[in-house]
Amino acid sequence: MNSSLSKKTHLLLINTAINHYLGFALWELKGRKLLLRACTWQKALYSQSEKFLQTLDAFLIKNLVAPSNLAGIMVVNGPGSFSAVRLGVVAANTIALLHDIPVYPYKLKVTEIADLKAWRHFIAEVEEQWIVPANLKRAKFLPAMPLYTGAAPVTIKKS
Repeated sequence: MNSSLSKKTHLLLINTAINHYLGFALWELKGRKLLLRACTWQKALYSQSEKFLQTLDAFLIKNLVAPSNLAGIMVVNGPGSFSAVRLGVVAANTIALLHDIPVYPYKLKVTEIADLKAWRHFIAEVEEQWIVPANLKRAKFLPAMPLYTGAAPVTIKKS
């Protein structure tokens, strides 16, 4: 990791709410402005949870940002499939708890993000709508809660 990035200088966005996709965006904080540094939107058909940590770690390493450099995490907390939403929210809350940073929930307003172009459009909307809190770099852990669209898909086997 780049030792010059020893301060809380970045905001991470996690989106797992669209089933079978992983989306991450990384902004550098310049005062109360966000400068997009990187984004990725990847298909993870049938392996979203297995690929999540490896994909997130590779994304941060590629962009020379350690989790300790994050001032906060924005997470799409729904609506979406139970497992997909839970994956993103639990991961965001865990990373944030370990680094004593806030998690900001972001409610999804679309049901489909089909490709990188649509992902970039989504990120532009987030940038337009989200106001950087004045105390972001000093804020402490604050968890996000998931917005589930229904009950967990758990069934009891019939005898």
